[in-house]
Amino acid sequence: MAKRPPQRPQRKPDDGPAVPFGAAAFAHDVDAQAAPAVEPPVADRAASLALPTSREEFIESLGEMRAQGSLDVADEAAILREYDVLLGELKSDKARLEAEFRERTSRDGQDASRAWLAEAAEALGRRQGERMRHLFQTIPALTQPPSAA
Repeated sequence: MAKRPPQRPQRKPDDGPAVPFGAAAFAHDVDAQAAPAVEPPVADRAASLALPTSREEFIESLGEMRAQGSLDVADEAAILREYDVLLGELKSDKARLEAEFRERTSRDGQDASRAWLAEAAEALGRRQGERMRHLFQTIPALTQPPSAA
């Protein structure tokens, strides 16, 4: 049986920001993007890399790594699949938080609901940040020490 070539990642329409890479914070608006805190896995290497802010930018950065020979097509596709899973889970969690926030607001009042939301958003950000950090650690170009030139 012939070997099948690895599948190229399919581009999906960019439906908003990707999993953001800043500090976890929710403004008073529950529709605000939950931003998990993510520190690059290898500070020296990642400091020179611009972190993507959308799915399209993430795909472009993976493509650049592939073009440089730092990432193969199969790894690129696997990383993108995991990224999409994380993004889907984040959207689902945000929808759940929004519904619970509205319930708590009607039951407990605005101040108590905002305090709860701040804690819940921080916990979500930490979980997503840890998972994103783990995903970045699977990218060989970010985990291998720089070669001496």
